[in-house]
Amino acid sequence: MEENTFLYNAIKLYYAKGYYDKQQVARFVELGKISREQYAAITGEVYSGTVPT
Repeated sequence: MEENTFLYNAIKLYYAKGYYDKQQVARFVELGKISREQYAAITGEVYSGTVPT
């Protein structure tokens, strides 16, 4: 199990509730807090390496 599981679950919940948008979730990838795969699992889209607008 990855060590960022708690943060991943929190981001996933906040995204589902509408507190975070795709741009904010992408920022967590840039900061190394979640992986590209986790971004895809949360948003349903492949992380392209840039922050969506």
